[in-house]
Amino acid sequence: MAYYNKKEVLAYAESENKKAEDRKLSPLTPIEKTIEQLDTESEIVGFFWVNITEGEKMNLEGKTFVRIDFNLYTDDRFAIDLLQAQNDEKTVSEIIKERAVEQEDAKSKIDDKTDVEKEIKDTVKRKEK
Repeated sequence: MAYYNKKEVLAYAESENKKAEDRKLSPLTPIEKTIEQLDTESEIVGFFWVNITEGEKMNLEGKTFVRIDFNLYTDDRFAIDLLQAQNDEKTVSEIIKERAVEQEDAKSKIDDKTDVEKEIKDTVKRKEK
């Protein structure tokens, strides 16, 4: 499903928060922040945590939801691109091409992925203390 109401976004965040807690991990986005974003009708609402459980590959878990209207959110990439295109008075193709260029630029700035992974793990460990 590509469209959600506040209750469904909150249920997703609570479910993901429980997964992180069950693994004794601190989420990157505290659940309180997600609730605040929903309460204040923020344009972007998200919940993320890094799964760094021993013996498993490190994964970023979570989602970002974009507010389309009152009590209506989406995580669908095309719907987000369409909304951005309307707001910026561009075509969806222009938005997609711009994002591709930005992604390539960002990738070129990351020299070694293992350094990034180590930095994320260190940050998560500091949050746990």
